Amino acid sequence: MNIRLQRKSVWEWLVLFVLAMPFALAFFTELLGLPSALKYTVDIGWAVLLLGLLANRVRLPDRSAAGLLMLAFLFFALTPIGVLTHFQSPLYYLWGLRNNLRFFVFFFACICFLREERAAQCLGLLDLLLWINLPLVLYQFFTLDKEGIYFGDYLGGIFGMQVGCNGYMNIFLMIVVARSVLRYMNHQECLLRCGINCVIALLIAAISELKVFFLEFAAIVALASLITRFSFRKLWIILGGILGMLVAIRMIYVLFPAFDGWFRLDRIWDTITSEKGYTGYNDMNRMTAVSMSLDRFLLSPWEKLFGLGLGNCDYANFDFLVTPFYRANNKLNYSWFSSAMLVLETGLAGLVLYVLFFVVLYFAAHGRQRRKQADLLHCQLARIMALMCLVLILYNNSLRMESAYMIFFILSLPFLGRERREDCPDRGSIPEIITGEES
Repeated sequence: MNIRLQRKSVWEWLVLFVLAMPFALAFFTELLGLPSALKYTVDIGWAVLLLGLLANRVRLPDRSAAGLLMLAFLFFALTPIGVLTHFQSPLYYLWGLRNNLRFFVFFFACICFLREERAAQCLGLLDLLLWINLPLVLYQFFTLDKEGIYFGDYLGGIFGMQVGCNGYMNIFLMIVVARSVLRYMNHQECLLRCGINCVIALLIAAISELKVFFLEFAAIVALASLITRFSFRKLWIILGGILGMLVAIRMIYVLFPAFDGWFRLDRIWDTITSEKGYTGYNDMNRMTAVSMSLDRFLLSPWEKLFGLGLGNCDYANFDFLVTPFYRANNKLNYSWFSSAMLVLETGLAGLVLYVLFFVVLYFAAHGRQRRKQADLLHCQLARIMALMCLVLILYNNSLRMESAYMIFFILSLPFLGRERREDCPDRGSIPEIITGEES
């Protein structure tokens, strides 16, 4: 018995290692000067977790979690179809598999190995990280930015000052704000603390030129109001949120005059639907990425359904993993959007299954919340983030970067039951669900 508990603890610590890496990578690589290849140690982590899921008779909490597993399994089971019809290199497929599979493995590892109380402790650290993040961003802006070294998108605070750090920052701010607003509406946090968290988040977003966060902030407050019980407390957070957004938007206009008027609805719509593309040089943009991919590259009905093959449009820091498709078409910036990468490599079938995963997860979390099978806050937080994932699929490629570990951790929260999973024989182990046979 003691050996079994020790093994469980090892798996849990491995989950925590993978979760911690998005927060720690910049510290090790940019501050301590360690090689950027350090991030690939996370691959060792999730690969070992995958072996642990398959080797141990770990059990899922209910049929909804099993349904999510089947959706993920079906998504990856269809990927060889496109690869076989557009065969290039097995290395491309393995790299594409790595870029997509790792987050689903981590999601189910959280469910099977992470205890609810440990997850709650991790969530409790978010406010501390937010308060640490603010002085770091201020330092980056008022010292480094003045020297013309870093601008807007490169101000990542604890997430560093490299390309892509704003994607990490955006996800982090969404999670912190959603959790704080929900805690306030559930009478678990006072207005002052919630207000301070929201103000800090909006201030960081303004300084780091993270314009989309303001739209996400409004959506989070609206969604939190819809999925929580009616209370007059909501009026305070809604009014305070509107005031905070107006002040932060004005700050963006002052700090970055080029964006004056950007938040007008007509200008936002023109930006995301522009036929000139995201950069204005006839590349893809968020709302046309899928349609352009279908019309320009997926010519036959078979290609539209199954794509060009997982990994065949991907890229990497290693030259031998950069595909011919990427070399020929990278100027279209399709790799900036998860939606484009999904439809190009896995077709409409893959895109629909991928989207369906988050939709089903939303309703599964709602069901567990209604039946009181999981923590109320955890279910509400996962529901909001599941919907925000649908936005992120269109908005950028955050769901393909290490930042996605943060999201999939939040999505797993409703399924971290208080009871031991071994006590529930009707749930089924992962090998049983995939193969239909006992492991």
